Amino acid sequence: MQVHYLVSITAPHTHLVQVTLKAQRDSEQQRLQVFLPSWSPGSYLMREYARHIRTLSASTLDNIPLSCQQIAKGTWEIDWTNSPVATQAILDFQIVYEVYCHEFSVRTCHVDSTHAFLHAPAYLLGIKDVALCNPIIRLQFPEEWQNVTTGLEALSKYPHCYIATDYDQLLDCPIEIGNHETDTFYVNNKAHHIGFYGDIFPHVYDLRQDIQSLVELISHTMNSMPYTHYAFIAHFIPRLYGGIEHSNSAALQFDGRKLANRKEYIRWLGLVAHEYFHTWNIKRIRPTELAQFDYCQENYTRMLWLAEGLTSFMDDLFVLRAGLCTIEEYLEKIREDFARYYATEGRRFHSLEDSSFNAWIKLYRPDENTANSSISYYLKGGLVFALLHIQLLAFGKKIDDLLHLLWQAYQENPSTGVSLSDILAMITQLSNANLAAQFHHWITNTDEINFADFYQKIGIQFVWKPESTVWLGIEFEPRVDKIIIKSLRLDAPAYQSGLNAGDEIIAVNHQRVTLEDMQKLDILIPYQNYQFLIARSERVLDIDVNTGVKPDTLDKLLIIDRDKALAALL
Repeated sequence: MQVHYLVSITAPHTHLVQVTLKAQRDSEQQRLQVFLPSWSPGSYLMREYARHIRTLSASTLDNIPLSCQQIAKGTWEIDWTNSPVATQAILDFQIVYEVYCHEFSVRTCHVDSTHAFLHAPAYLLGIKDVALCNPIIRLQFPEEWQNVTTGLEALSKYPHCYIATDYDQLLDCPIEIGNHETDTFYVNNKAHHIGFYGDIFPHVYDLRQDIQSLVELISHTMNSMPYTHYAFIAHFIPRLYGGIEHSNSAALQFDGRKLANRKEYIRWLGLVAHEYFHTWNIKRIRPTELAQFDYCQENYTRMLWLAEGLTSFMDDLFVLRAGLCTIEEYLEKIREDFARYYATEGRRFHSLEDSSFNAWIKLYRPDENTANSSISYYLKGGLVFALLHIQLLAFGKKIDDLLHLLWQAYQENPSTGVSLSDILAMITQLSNANLAAQFHHWITNTDEINFADFYQKIGIQFVWKPESTVWLGIEFEPRVDKIIIKSLRLDAPAYQSGLNAGDEIIAVNHQRVTLEDMQKLDILIPYQNYQFLIARSERVLDIDVNTGVKPDTLDKLLIIDRDKALAALL
């Protein structure tokens, strides 16, 4: 079915977008169901985008109303048998609806007087059980807005008119509209467009050149560039961070005030590398269960460690290999990853497979106990792929060889996806069955891994810092009026003493305390009993709390053989 979308933004300050979908049904189609996706590929949470639809109606092109009834949370049925007789022979129809767009993230739409960011799953209806052939989208927006950045293919038929091959590709192309800064560079004669929205504080870096360096390195590593053009859409907004991948574009969010900070700039480059590498890993190389999407239901897989873990290992490695950070800066980033890993008690309970399968209810819905019950497949997945890389070196191979096998498998069967058995077979091909079995154990079990022994093989030593400072294991809410416990680390002193998330700490040993007191803990000593006065569920209670000592921390990943370390990583 050929579908045309007209997307109209006439009053952006209202945050409303009006969409008109026009199509022609087959004569035997007496009922059609249209839907708005509940989630976005790459972000595994049921976001229920239909909650932002304000009005929706169906009619003929002459505006004769058609029977249109909502039958599920994000689904409407158009019924010609229940419509006026005069319409039943008319094949052309239109659906007009309004969407409220005022949530600023890479997975939602945001429209205001300065710009419009349109994330397709959040505003473009699909038609159930109907293949959309070459859908066309035309944009109407305030004339003072001059720029459009998107991965969609432009049509010359109308201004700001674009075409996709099908509904999947249409949903995979966000659009940025406004007066944002734009630039373009070319790699392999293919245009790479950049759209920067928001404010950036002064800094010394060349963002365009560094992005180009990453594109050159990553595409060279993968021996391909599977698109005709690419678009980077970046929002520089205070306190925002994140990204989402698309087949020929990426949406990125970062705090533009922080780019002058060297550590934060490396973090920005890692984000760029992460989302761009997804062009291959997950947008094309992806688990069998995600080969075809159901946009209205959860799509379960136990292999998000491949999609995000492998990408999380490669992103910082690409920054290092591109010469955009030193090996010391790279290892400091990895040390921080290990610090997060060792502080996550949930690693004792959830394997990487468990974490992947439960993404829909765990990773994207964190609560006070998330870190005590699960582990991020981004985090542990990246650390485990680093071990695989180290182990492959003993066979004269490296992670790049696995990437090439994965890409070859995709090219041979682009529609089938990759299974765990496929990956284990590839590891066996590159090494032996023992390493494949070891990797399988890492992703299916919760046994503690001695990471230090593996890093020692490449000339890098874990240096632990013995701690003697007092510790409770509490994270607090960022409030100034009250001291509210946000979460407690499993089996930490506060947890064992019976403090709860949500408790308000009022006093210690009958003395009022401040949030700074409780964060610094410089008024307490280790292995001592204190009486905490707390408020819980509107009741005031005394709780005896025994303090402890902070666990030893990973202080440094020390290079003890620089040549070996560089040879292993570069």
